[in-house]
Amino acid sequence: MSARVIFISAGPGHADYLTLKGARELASAEVVAYDALIDLPSFSEIISPNARCIGVGKRCGAHSATQNEINQLMISSALQNKKTVRLKGGDSAIFGRLGEELSALHSAGIDWEIIPGVSSLNAAAADFSLPVTLRSVSDCVCIINGHELHKKSEQDMQRLASYPGTIVVFMGALRFNEIANAFFQAGANPDLPFVMIENAGTAKSKIYRFELSKAIHTVDPRENGGPALIMIGYSLKTDWQKEPARNSHQNSHLVEPRIVI
Repeated sequence: MSARVIFISAGPGHADYLTLKGARELASAEVVAYDALIDLPSFSEIISPNARCIGVGKRCGAHSATQNEINQLMISSALQNKKTVRLKGGDSAIFGRLGEELSALHSAGIDWEIIPGVSSLNAAAADFSLPVTLRSVSDCVCIINGHELHKKSEQDMQRLASYPGTIVVFMGALRFNEIANAFFQAGANPDLPFVMIENAGTAKSKIYRFELSKAIHTVDPRENGGPALIMIGYSLKTDWQKEPARNSHQNSHLVEPRIVI
């Protein structure tokens, strides 16, 4: 068997969001390097009790492993011909450091497979019945890193402020007020919907709805400090407001996989 790493995306981090292919591959994994947002107990019926599960989560201010350490772990396990899975939250290709990890594997001569998953964008939209695109209102979607918005030029911000679709800001919760003010200063309409979704796809998911005129006076609105994304656009101004369905798995008590290192 040639050295290989399988990237499996798990959406909001619960096993219910795996694809069937992802679940099949994960079931026979020997080494699983998983992200901080992965709800590992929910995978207990899928991951083999003999698998070595290693937390390599990277969250703001609380990194358990450097990117180089993660790369070396994957390379080392794959070169030992162990079936190695990189279990990621969201979708690997959307702000998941996929490019950095593929570059490391390529340099080491290791093959890979990528199994796509559900982005938190999809989970957030589904939780609260938000149409990200809407005929005659939003025919495009812009995905942007909230950490970088303050570096945008005045001209770039003006383009964003008049964007004809929906803007989705990842990793922007701590800059909520700053982002809202940047849009306001760039000439965005005061009634532009600004929505924050916290803990998308989980039992703790919560939505915070604002118009821009109110968002500019609001600091990070999160109640639980969970991961969140910001969605901006008129397609989010719906005639309905719906709370997410509470799936039975979200309140279940599952046993941790037996070998977690």
